Amino acid sequence: MALQTPDLVASLTLMEPAMTLHRIRLAYFGGLLASFVRKSPQRWNFLFERPAPEELIALADASRTFRPAAPLPTLFSDDELARLAMPLQVILAGRSTTSNPDRVRDRLSIHHRDAPVHVIPTAGHMVSVDAPVDVNRLLADWLRTV
Repeated sequence: MALQTPDLVASLTLMEPAMTLHRIRLAYFGGLLASFVRKSPQRWNFLFERPAPEELIALADASRTFRPAAPLPTLFSDDELARLAMPLQVILAGRSTTSNPDRVRDRLSIHHRDAPVHVIPTAGHMVSVDAPVDVNRLLADWLRTV
């Protein structure tokens, strides 16, 4: 919406914007590998020389039936980033396997150098679920400044 009808968007907050500001981190694909080797504990032990953590097993089991409800995001081109004329902030999760704060800052430095990039160190990719108080505080602070 911010690209198609920018006059309707007063400000923009991107939360854990996977695949919009940079390509997904390699660590994400490690999770995919984990779901593959989960089917065979022998494969996991061979690759990592220790049993799989229970949290990873639960995540791999849950992700087998996951299907995205919306189309996958696409990487913003430089022209698209330049067209985002509204105030912009980014909220990232410190424990995310999809986002890299340095790459986000680098990407924004050309067209949105003043855009704040917040990193919540204890949150995973679902930053608003993992750290709702922090996210709500950042959103409320942002709305007071724009």
